[in-house]
Amino acid sequence: MCLLSGCRELSWGSKENKTFGFFARTPQKDAVRRIRAALNPDGHKTIVFSGLGMTIDVGELASWKIWDSQNCASIVSSNTKVDKLNIYKIPYDDTGSQNYIAASDLVISKPRWETVAEAVSLHKPLILVTRTNMQEDINTIEYLQKHKRCELVDWQDMNQLQITGEILEKMKAQIGQDQEENSEEVVNEIRLIIE
Repeated sequence: MCLLSGCRELSWGSKENKTFGFFARTPQKDAVRRIRAALNPDGHKTIVFSGLGMTIDVGELASWKIWDSQNCASIVSSNTKVDKLNIYKIPYDDTGSQNYIAASDLVISKPRWETVAEAVSLHKPLILVTRTNMQEDINTIEYLQKHKRCELVDWQDMNQLQITGEILEKMKAQIGQDQEENSEEVVNEIRLIIE
């Protein structure tokens, strides 16, 4: 059984291999409404979830143009050492990333499976920042590109990225490409195997 979309596992199963698409935790509707109301009370901004991880050069990150986009509110992790007017830091003790992704209009992330799974499962447009040649990243990117479900930006180009109307229109084309998986279906398949 391959739980990761885009994985390339050998045929380990005694009968068959079963592959599932992306699946993720269900967001809490009240938390999502609270986040959207806090970041975008008048509904005129694009909320961008920036899941870029902890190993980032802070000096380089602080100079990115996206942070100064007046039409955007950016959600970042609590450890991000950039303070700008349009940045909202997820509280350190809040582990519900699915709520922040659900509240977002766009997700920018490294191709980490958990963030990608939440973005795809929640039907969010996705920009992936390419990084070193990690096999997991390569498989995830290839799968998403095959299904027209992401745009790629090189790390070196991130400092120039701005969210424009043109980019948002391009991103909307991704939605509808999702192959939704029900977490309950995955659990039931696992139960069948272990019983």
